[in-house]
Amino acid sequence: MGQGNAVLARTLSTMVPDKDWNRAVEHFKKQQEAERAKKQLLHMRSQRAKQKRIREEADMPCSHPPTSPETESPEGDVPTTVKDSGSFCQWAQVDSNQYIATGATLKRLRAGKYAIRWYKGSPSMEFRPLDVDEIYVFPNSIAETVLRESQDFWTKEDKYKEHNLLHRRGFLLHGSQGHGKTSIIQVIMQDVIARDGLVFNCNCDPDLVEQAVQNLRQVEPHRKLMCIFEDIDALIDAWGEDKLLAILDGENQVNYVLNIATSNHPEDLDYRLTNRPRRFDNIIRIGAVSRDERALYFSKKLEFKDDEEKNKWLDASDTFSFAALAEMVISIRILERGFDETIDRLKLMMKNKAIQKDGVAVGFGPEKAVRGR
Repeated sequence: MGQGNAVLARTLSTMVPDKDWNRAVEHFKKQQEAERAKKQLLHMRSQRAKQKRIREEADMPCSHPPTSPETESPEGDVPTTVKDSGSFCQWAQVDSNQYIATGATLKRLRAGKYAIRWYKGSPSMEFRPLDVDEIYVFPNSIAETVLRESQDFWTKEDKYKEHNLLHRRGFLLHGSQGHGKTSIIQVIMQDVIARDGLVFNCNCDPDLVEQAVQNLRQVEPHRKLMCIFEDIDALIDAWGEDKLLAILDGENQVNYVLNIATSNHPEDLDYRLTNRPRRFDNIIRIGAVSRDERALYFSKKLEFKDDEEKNKWLDASDTFSFAALAEMVISIRILERGFDETIDRLKLMMKNKAIQKDGVAVGFGPEKAVRGR
């Protein structure tokens, strides 16, 4: 006798002493059905509690963050409003005949900048507001040249198709710290977003970036995309060159994308990055700020009492970066520090005078670390 039959026999012998087998078997079957129903109910409660806990941990409400009419996409792709942010509001198909309750969804991501994160083993896009200082694009500057080239790129989609080429391009901006590489990226980023495009911050695991971009292309095949790789030197140190090469020009090549990377030391980059068009098609050096550019910058920030004061600021800021110009304004005009004190401090920093700490030289510039004394 099998184990199940033995259990049935013992149960019947205790419950039904008069040996009314038909009635006893029917009673036993009802007990089994009740147990199965109870287990199913408990499982459903457990699943709902788990899903609610996941949403709470990720701080991802069912409904989309409030979207003003001005920022809605042209197609009006905003999700259904749900009063209870933890409730389900529609069905997701997970198999041909299987569905699960889910929250609100979007056909399109709203235009903007996104950080990429792992979420339960899958890529997620986290919207980031653009909080930057006011940015200026001066006439005949490198920033204007790069911006015009990126703008021209987005208008040439048909030309790329005509020649059977993927609509993608790459810029590598290099130069000393503070000379304006990040500012140029921010200018281009604002232009891409104004074109209803997306900006991905790709300073993370290249495998994550690759999966996120692939997911985007499955959902939105033709959306304009800008991928930012700031300080690509550090990315290579952390993840290796091969993974980055796979993103830029690997087997899973991406269409409708503008890749922009920055480097303080391009001479240390592998030739496979610097000597290979279609990975980086244009390598642009961002040099020191000219006197005319400094004059335009100060004219946006300050009011000089006369030309003598203006020339004093321009002469003192010779060879200064945009970051140093900003610090001049902050230190002298906002924090009310002394003019000469501020200039001496900034020049000391820009001369790569390192600070000795525990026998190791740390500070600004390309000087090698000095170990020991």
